[in-house]
Amino acid sequence: LPYLKILRPFADKRSKWRNTCPKNLVHFLHAERYYEEQYKIVTKSLKDVMVLYQMGISAVAVMSESAEPSWYPPELLQQMEGALVLMDNDEAGKICADKWEEAGYKIIFTPLWHKSKDISDLVLEIGFENAKAWIMSCLDSTVTPD
Repeated sequence: LPYLKILRPFADKRSKWRNTCPKNLVHFLHAERYYEEQYKIVTKSLKDVMVLYQMGISAVAVMSESAEPSWYPPELLQQMEGALVLMDNDEAGKICADKWEEAGYKIIFTPLWHKSKDISDLVLEIGFENAKAWIMSCLDSTVTPD
């Protein structure tokens, strides 16, 4: 793809990311594995996609937490049908998740009793295996078998 996404880690929040990506780009949606897995997650972080991949869970990342289903054409949304939405457990993430929930997606957040706002932070806080067990229990309780 002819897009660039550059992280400037020491920049202020507003200019942290520079990119040439369209706002309706979904990272990793082209991955064949995404369509073969029982569990699928939509998140907003490439870092979280990588953590979930290490857990054996397919995930895609929307461009930002301001991304909402209305940005995407129906054929793209159809490719994400059945996926759970895992946004950050903070104000911006909850606002975004509400829009996805209104569009019919099931939502999960990292547990409130932890300080972690996303799955990668949860791994740092409680360890990889514990975080994997938590998310698998969420997936098992929200995804119905075909």
